[in-house]
Amino acid sequence: MQEFLQTTRGILTILILLGVGYALARFQWVRKEESEFLARFVVYITLPPYMVVNITTSFTRASLLHLGKGLPVPFFSMLSSYLCAVLLGHLLRLPAKRRGIFVVAFSLSNTIFVGLPVCQALFGERATPFVLLYYMVNTTLFWTLGALGIASSGNPGQGFSFAEALRRILNPPFLAFFLGVVLVLFGLPLPPLLAETARLLGNLTTPLSLLCVGTTIDTKHLRFTRDLALVLLGRFLISPLLVLAVAALFSLPELMKEVFIIMSAMPVMMQSSLLARVYSADYEYATGMIAATTALSALVIPLLKAGIQYL
Repeated sequence: MQEFLQTTRGILTILILLGVGYALARFQWVRKEESEFLARFVVYITLPPYMVVNITTSFTRASLLHLGKGLPVPFFSMLSSYLCAVLLGHLLRLPAKRRGIFVVAFSLSNTIFVGLPVCQALFGERATPFVLLYYMVNTTLFWTLGALGIASSGNPGQGFSFAEALRRILNPPFLAFFLGVVLVLFGLPLPPLLAETARLLGNLTTPLSLLCVGTTIDTKHLRFTRDLALVLLGRFLISPLLVLAVAALFSLPELMKEVFIIMSAMPVMMQSSLLARVYSADYEYATGMIAATTALSALVIPLLKAGIQYL
């Protein structure tokens, strides 16, 4: 009962911050330009130092090497979900401009803007390293297979650029993750001044992420369709079950497994709408998926957490 109340409080905190962000956008205190600034500020300014500080303070060399053993679980579960979505897209004969978006929405998660604060609310700071591990796999698959699929859904004359995909993968949070790993592996501590500055900046990541997501929720594109029903099934049922199945093949710490399951049920990635615009795919279709899964995740996550405890 105590655990359930703690989970509920964490989710309510997230809902309140999302609601504040939504209200700021609704009353035009935060417009599209400010929302984009918030997203860039989190990705480029607050999240990289947050990752470095968290890794360097949470791990020793031995525990970090042990963490790497968990990489196959998110990789194989996400890849399985992706292939399942590709098969469904062909069987349902989805329109070309929607097929790549459907696959990404079905199989890949919003790991940073929603996944990170949700897991911190549910499990505390000790969950962060496992979130970052899931993020590393998720972002790699999104900017390779996912971006290729969305590009093929758009203008056929606009080719997919592997150089651009590599640039997107090697983003500041991703590079900061590896910087933290290198510092731990070689036993190099951050200078106290840098460590304190990074800690203060990193503390802004969670609240700003949730406010940013709240400002992007657009109810105009919310329509319940067959495609949306399947995406909800993929996000909130099939993906967690695949993680559970793959995790059974490996010896993982219980907390790592629980974090992976929760992360697999996060909303659709916000970047999918951005890529849909870039490649002339159906970006409104992507926006509707993002809005619906973001809203419903607030109801599903407590139930999923309770289910994990029961199992």
